[in-house]
Amino acid sequence: YFVPFIIIMSTLTLVVWIVIDFI
Repeated sequence: YFVPFIIIMSTLTLVVWIVIDFI
């Protein structure tokens, strides 16, 4: 089972930006 690290980082970055927008 392999999850590409780039996909994980991209998802986390997107979540962070969404959270920042709500703050």
